Amino acid sequence: MKKQEQPSKRPFDNPDAVDTDKESIFDQEGMETVDPIPVEELNQKVKDEKRKRHSKDDSVSEKKYDGNK
Repeated sequence: MKKQEQPSKRPFDNPDAVDTDKESIFDQEGMETVDPIPVEELNQKVKDEKRKRHSKDDSVSEKKYDGNK
């Protein structure tokens, strides 16, 4: 049996936002041409597909950049 690795003690594992000594998945040779997909935008697109007539009622960029100014 292999010894299981201890889970990270960090609350989240986000290579773009957290300083870490670990190599990012995007630094690996096979991932050089892969762009990360923001999860918030992906979730919004899935919701938009379900609600086609109301797809532009809300926006991720409005939430992200506080569009209520």
